[in-house]
Amino acid sequence: QPTVIVVSTSAGQVAKSWKRWLEDVTMEAVQQHKQERMYDEDEDDDGEWEPEVIHLVDDIGHIFAQSKRSEAEFPEYAMSLRKAISLARYVQEPLAELTYMWAQGVGA
Repeated sequence: QPTVIVVSTSAGQVAKSWKRWLEDVTMEAVQQHKQERMYDEDEDDDGEWEPEVIHLVDDIGHIFAQSKRSEAEFPEYAMSLRKAISLARYVQEPLAELTYMWAQGVGA
């Protein structure tokens, strides 16, 4: 179960539409999850599942996707997947992702 869903802002108005659509779909999934938990007494889930849908400027992901580090870590992955990996890392630890990129240089 995701805790965060990231929507890139690079698509402009389309990104806003995607975010609204994902929020609606996510709300439906959360409601379904709550209903299923009511009938499942063996569930070990401690908390409520309510993922957040956020907009994120994808510059960091774009830079990473074109870097030597990206090619070394994920040689078999497409550029778009490398970008997604970087954005996921950035959401989890923004300072760590930025620092690593700064330390290695853009081309590293």
